Amino acid sequence: MKTLKTLTLCTCIILATAGFIFPESSFSQCNGVIKSVSYSTVLTGTGNDEHVFLLPQFDPSKGTLVAVKISNIITLDYSFQLENNSHSAVSYTLGVGRNDWVGCSALSSPLTNASNVIDFGPYALAASDGVTGSGPDFISVPPFNVLNNYADITDSITSGMNGFMGTGNVSFDYFTTTFYQLSGNYNFNQTPVDTMNFKISYYYCSVTVIASSIMDFQAALQKDNDINLSWQIANEHLGRVYATEKSADGVNFTSFGTVKSSVDTTVASYAYPYTLTSSDKNRVYFRLRITDENNNISYSGVSKVDLGEQSAQLSLYPNPAHDYINILFPRTVNNIAVDLLSSSGETIQRYAFKNTNMPRINAISQLAPGVYFIHVYDLDQHKSYVLPLMTQ
Repeated sequence: MKTLKTLTLCTCIILATAGFIFPESSFSQCNGVIKSVSYSTVLTGTGNDEHVFLLPQFDPSKGTLVAVKISNIITLDYSFQLENNSHSAVSYTLGVGRNDWVGCSALSSPLTNASNVIDFGPYALAASDGVTGSGPDFISVPPFNVLNNYADITDSITSGMNGFMGTGNVSFDYFTTTFYQLSGNYNFNQTPVDTMNFKISYYYCSVTVIASSIMDFQAALQKDNDINLSWQIANEHLGRVYATEKSADGVNFTSFGTVKSSVDTTVASYAYPYTLTSSDKNRVYFRLRITDENNNISYSGVSKVDLGEQSAQLSLYPNPAHDYINILFPRTVNNIAVDLLSSSGETIQRYAFKNTNMPRINAISQLAPGVYFIHVYDLDQHKSYVLPLMTQ
């Protein structure tokens, strides 16, 4: 069980208002200015429930994500009925405990609380009178507060944040367990009611850009296996160097090329190609690191290329088909598996292709006229697509 992950850091900067610690490396592009955006939801239940909910991811276009903070505040009310079944009087002490478990694909491990138990009582009950639900051996306690705005789970994350980034949502699974501890011979019924305020906060910095310098920076996927980076610079000067950088998560960037300024001019235009590799999956982020003639460093904004959306544009030609079909990709794909399926979903034939944007399947004439399906697997991008096929 844990309430807060322990971060082992050599050099740290404490942000007191956020209540946790950032590694100093997080500030390398932030100039010490941290911004935040938060999303929250309120959940209610019976104390023993499963909740599934969505909260937005951090949009990388806002800047560089340096930390994620997850917090959960609980209010728990509790009522119960207790009846002594012993032939002698008993004084009962009731322990009420709480477990919370939060998981999602973006977390490296689930978050849980410390499972504290709070004692209530003692409740002195007479010996059993044999009558259920009444008498001096029975007590019914109306709702009382067990936890009031209790900080149940707090976790600060400064690494492995890829799953929190994007323009979609993070799906959370949240399990609550409210339990009791009693000793003796008794009948017991509990009625917990809970409210959870669950919040995720993203802490980020906006990357510095040369003032009035970068007019436009774009990364565009071409029909071949290249991405074209293009940018325009106002008030260009000799001595500037543009390092092209890429990232798989929008946070950690590596350089793959440089371009030197060539002229002193009012507006200068540049372009630089990037060839996709098998390590590029789903989304690729690009930016420029700009070093001026005085060795001052600044950055462009981030441009994102969504490989999944581009890959979804594949099609079949001809369709309807008689002799063969071509599967048309918008770019060259390194590793493809294709299944030809019957209308009932049974596999008729399997094919494999490499380094092509137009794999071809022959022997269509051997199929009876009708409806079939082509199941395409992009093994590098870990995506699959199903396309209907008509044969004549």
